[in-house]
Amino acid sequence: MKHEVKINYKIKYVWIGIILMLLVGVILFSVLNYYDIYFGVREVIIYIAGITATLTLLYHSFSLEYQINTQRKNTDLLRAKYTYEIISQWTNPNMRDCVNTVRVMLKTPARQKELENMTKIEDFADYLQKHQKERSYLVQTLNYFENIATMIETDHIDREIIKKAFKSLFVSYYNVLRNYIDFRQKEYPDSWMYYEKICKIWIEDNKTA
Repeated sequence: MKHEVKINYKIKYVWIGIILMLLVGVILFSVLNYYDIYFGVREVIIYIAGITATLTLLYHSFSLEYQINTQRKNTDLLRAKYTYEIISQWTNPNMRDCVNTVRVMLKTPARQKELENMTKIEDFADYLQKHQKERSYLVQTLNYFENIATMIETDHIDREIIKKAFKSLFVSYYNVLRNYIDFRQKEYPDSWMYYEKICKIWIEDNKTA
């Protein structure tokens, strides 16, 4: 409905342009006639042809603008749809075991002490080496966050939708795993860097809010 209103306004402007140019033509040729300045059918035809060409260009420019705006809106809708599909993966049954396992592990007092203290972070890494299932699920969780952050960075998903849906989740996990991420980045500098980047931005946003 909104698109129809906009295109109808564009067409209305074209009709207004036609009327104005015709009035200008009538006034112009009336003035020429009043001052006995010669003009013939050829001059009238040239003027009408000029009006027609001008209005045709205007109409096509309006039409092109409408198509561009419509395509942009469709692209935004597709991006939003894809964003919600990405978000829904977090509650997908395939992610349930992963999420629950990681959550339970991170709430264990021994793991909390290891993660809170950078000097004990190697103990946490050793624990993961001995418990490959928990390590695999933790890496899967962080990779999921990293994939989303990467798509935000490359503008493939809607940043604001992700922010509203995942800001608290991202930041809460980052605050717990910050030392472990730093530990892994000493060996692999690119590890979860976009996830870390977006979390730092959102943390700063919270400070200035």
